[in-house]
Amino acid sequence: MGSYTLFIEAVREKGTHQLIRTGIEIGDQPFEKDLKGNIEISSVHLSYGMRKQ
Repeated sequence: MGSYTLFIEAVREKGTHQLIRTGIEIGDQPFEKDLKGNIEISSVHLSYGMRKQ
């Protein structure tokens, strides 16, 4: 529980270095968050909570 920073990084040996960073609050409530992509990462969908069976 608490505040966190999520980093998603893509690094090419002979190419670009891309980073997506966002703050998230982990608690009792589930949430979903969509993040805009960049050159290397098309998009990110973050889902937190109980997994649906």
